[in-house]
Amino acid sequence: MGEQADLDKCECCDGRHNCLKEQLVAPLDRELDDARQELANLKRLQEEIHWYNFEIAALKWHFPWHPSFMMSPIILEGMRITHTRKRGKRHEAVEFPVWYSGTVYDAEPLPYAILATEIKAAEAYVRRAEENVNAPYDWAPGGARYEQLRQTTNLPTQVCKR
Repeated sequence: MGEQADLDKCECCDGRHNCLKEQLVAPLDRELDDARQELANLKRLQEEIHWYNFEIAALKWHFPWHPSFMMSPIILEGMRITHTRKRGKRHEAVEFPVWYSGTVYDAEPLPYAILATEIKAAEAYVRRAEENVNAPYDWAPGGARYEQLRQTTNLPTQVCKR
């Protein structure tokens, strides 16, 4: 009973502890932004790989399609993003390493399966991060998940005194 009285007297947030919830959400929100950015980067890379593989496949096409020139140059660049912290601020460095540079004739096709696996994992991580951002509100008393758990779980509501 004494703890509940102390919680009700919380001056910073009128007893609802919204300030604490916001402190919990802030790093989770940054993590969600990072996860969404990583997913977007993977999807951009997927587009590049589609074009790269298309150029290689087009070498074997015949009339009525336009022929591709075997000695046409093709370059596939990646994107590497590095995050660092200096003096409390977050910095981002972007590099574009060359994965392949040469002629279309010599280029090897890239397998889609590897990147597809990475994209699925990134999508699952974004979904988990979205759930985590809402967790301080959903699992707090009165939240949707808390109420669902309370209704579906057989917990004693009264303590038997002997």
